[in-house]
Amino acid sequence: MKRFRIGVFLNEEIRSDDGGAFSYSQSLLAAIDERVFSEQLDVVFVSRNQLKKKPGKPFFRIQAKSRRIILLRIIFLLVNHAIVPSKIKAKVKSLLTREMEKSECEILKENNVQVVFYPHPRVEFKDVPYILNNWDIGHRSSFPFPETTHKGVFEYRENHFRVTVAKALIVIVESEAGKLELMNFYQIPEQRIKVLPMHSGDLVRLEPSMDFIEGLFSKLVIEKGKYFIYPAQFWAHKNHVNLLHGFATFILSNPEFKLVFTGSDKGNLKHIRSEVTYLNLDDSVLFLGFVSNMDLNALYRNSQGLVMASLIGPTNMPPLEGATLGIPVICSDLAGHKEQLLDYPFYFDGLDPTSIHAAMERCVAETDKPRKSMSFPPRTDLIEVYFLEAGKIRSLFY
Repeated sequence: MKRFRIGVFLNEEIRSDDGGAFSYSQSLLAAIDERVFSEQLDVVFVSRNQLKKKPGKPFFRIQAKSRRIILLRIIFLLVNHAIVPSKIKAKVKSLLTREMEKSECEILKENNVQVVFYPHPRVEFKDVPYILNNWDIGHRSSFPFPETTHKGVFEYRENHFRVTVAKALIVIVESEAGKLELMNFYQIPEQRIKVLPMHSGDLVRLEPSMDFIEGLFSKLVIEKGKYFIYPAQFWAHKNHVNLLHGFATFILSNPEFKLVFTGSDKGNLKHIRSEVTYLNLDDSVLFLGFVSNMDLNALYRNSQGLVMASLIGPTNMPPLEGATLGIPVICSDLAGHKEQLLDYPFYFDGLDPTSIHAAMERCVAETDKPRKSMSFPPRTDLIEVYFLEAGKIRSLFY
């Protein structure tokens, strides 16, 4: 096979407060940048934006600048601020979008990029063959939560899977459970779905000093080893409510324990706070908001255990981070969790507070039991295999 150039797209719109999406993307991109690929592969990075920190591998910016695009942008700005029918605005916007996409595809072609890999589940250049990373099918595989079904999200996701995912050369999923979901719900051929196991984030590499840890805990009203930590943004599917009900029963016999929440509000925080008050847990639950990776690492290491109560998977990154650091993990019994974590965690039924309570009790009862940490590095060896396979498929057409 001739040397094959693949462009890895850098999405600058993913921010640190996006939680797992940011952690996953950053660690995966760093691993790709560090890997020395086979001579058959020429891996470069591409982006629409100028990067603050450029990767070690070759990078080029995709910037559509033709005269026609500049003219259409001017027309769009004028029309958008004028009193004209919405149909005309939509028409101009559509023309501009199509012209930009055409120009961007030409730029990729001129730079000999034959396939684009999207580490995030969104395609930017639809007419350039691509490998797409799929994170979940939560709108189908779980319950109709607001974040997966309301305000057109369900319809958007359906179109994404039925058109964008279906057109991918290769679809990458994070587990065999995720592969089965994609095959069952959308009939994607098995040979086009490849498993790239979920990996732990970069925070597991951090080693906070004793001075840092002491400084952090001096500001918090929690005792080391006497709290559970749940690092999750406040989405409904993160299942804080059932966790609170399980914890409310747990502290009846363990009143010295706290439950610590970290993460940004995604619309459900007010509801969670009201539930805390309803259960008389105001003195037992802490809301720390978004915290740094160093803070989170220190909180992990000094907790009784890490909790992952999510009802959407199939996998999630925090349990892998907990197992990597060798701390106890209690998590929902999703198929993906069991596939990767095996018998490491204390599993529970996410919809049953009694089951959550029992898992917490088991975790405390086995505090002194030796635990062998696990390892979940980014599998760039598999990425290379999938890149090469995409190259073989791509070589069949112009």
